[in-house]
Amino acid sequence: MTTEKLKRRPSSLKVSGLIESGKINPDQLQRGDLGLSMDEALNSYKTHSSQAESAHQEKTDIDQKNILPLPEDSVPIRSSSEHGFNIDIRKLKSHEWNARVHRAPSRIRDLAVLLAANGQKSPAIITEDPKEPGTFYILDGETRYQSALSLNWETLWVLPIEVDPYKPLAFYARSLQQTNSTEPISIIDQAIRWQELIDKNHATFEAIADAVEKKKSTVSKMLAYCRFAPAVREFMSEHLEKFPYSLVDELSRNIAKDSNEEQILDLCHAIVTENISRRGLEDLAKRVLLKDSGRRSYNKRKQAQIHIPIKYGNTAIGGFRTFDNGGVEFKIQPEAEMDENLRVQLISCLEILAEAACKNNPEEMKLSILNKINEFK
Repeated sequence: MTTEKLKRRPSSLKVSGLIESGKINPDQLQRGDLGLSMDEALNSYKTHSSQAESAHQEKTDIDQKNILPLPEDSVPIRSSSEHGFNIDIRKLKSHEWNARVHRAPSRIRDLAVLLAANGQKSPAIITEDPKEPGTFYILDGETRYQSALSLNWETLWVLPIEVDPYKPLAFYARSLQQTNSTEPISIIDQAIRWQELIDKNHATFEAIADAVEKKKSTVSKMLAYCRFAPAVREFMSEHLEKFPYSLVDELSRNIAKDSNEEQILDLCHAIVTENISRRGLEDLAKRVLLKDSGRRSYNKRKQAQIHIPIKYGNTAIGGFRTFDNGGVEFKIQPEAEMDENLRVQLISCLEILAEAACKNNPEEMKLSILNKINEFK
């Protein structure tokens, strides 16, 4: 079996000297093969774990001030070196209760470019799977892991801690603490995970409040995001500054239970375009979705007459729709995977159509489009 090496972080000046002297080569530096074997590192961690208290003030690569206290049943593994070690990437695996819900493919690609150019700047945080010793779940660093896989890396720099991967709430809470310190997780993604924990009988909302150190009332209000369909949550996520959890909680109380997705999206559009606050929400709901004895009157967008999905490869990334009330909608999802040159060309075509729509009659519109297309060629 290939021996993985302990990852150290010498200064750039020292690295340059080592390379010039021929003691290491750039390939070694890229792989991080600069120290102990993985087995030696693991044994060192276990041997020195009793020194946790005295070692607490040692300088580490992780800013402990930005990390919330560990769950009660979790203890960091420490040693004389807290830099971690390189591990065979095949021994790492994703965990169902990783705190981050959405991981955009574009983010994975961007990070892969940075890893290829600069190497790995911080370790992924892992914990050993007691049911499969020698394999590890990722608490924080899933994006680094996916990016490294895309680069066909054989090893990844990791730092282990102890947390039970078979206690969903404990694992989630620790993952949230670590991941939030790297890149904050949206409140909608947090709410989705909490609802999943509740639905699968892994936690009550009271237990979640204790684990994530939030007031019970805050957790209850944040769970309001999960009362809406995925398309509605996606719209809220795109305009998150307009949909704080206090407003979303109030919104869920002011719409009829039988309101459909289109009607609720209309209401959400109105909140954004009219800059509605929580105080003005009730009046808006009465105007858009009137709730009274089962009778509803609303300014609704009619059912689509034409609906053409827009796909890039086999993936739906948007759509073109017309409605029988005269509305027209062309939408590309902001996180859609699309070749950048194709996106630029598409925007240019839409600009041509937008300018043509300002003409006074159909003939002038057609002429404008034809002229612009000829210029575009």
